[in-house]
Amino acid sequence: FRALAKQYWEYGAAKGTLLGRGRPLQPRHFVPAAMVGGGPLLLVLGLFFRPARTLLALLGGVYGLAGFLMSRRVAMKTDASPWRTFAAMATMHLTYGGGFIVGAIRERRRNSP
Repeated sequence: FRALAKQYWEYGAAKGTLLGRGRPLQPRHFVPAAMVGGGPLLLVLGLFFRPARTLLALLGGVYGLAGFLMSRRVAMKTDASPWRTFAAMATMHLTYGGGFIVGAIRERRRNSP
């Protein structure tokens, strides 16, 4: 998992760098970063606003259910553990999203006067 996390962090950072340079990206490149940034934001907002808690619970439930169903589907084809497959997919999403955000910030700082 450590090597997988490093690999996807680097993928995300590279895409974030491209964004910082003004390159066009596909919408799918933004989704993990939105999850990584939006989840903690909803968590903090949820301390004060019930709708934020509800939205966080809904999005977390959808991610968990859809992620497990997809990982089970993949695991059945490869005879892998669905739980390990889900953990790998979550690792990929979280590290890609974090790397994307960090890569974009670093590139903006590099180009700012």
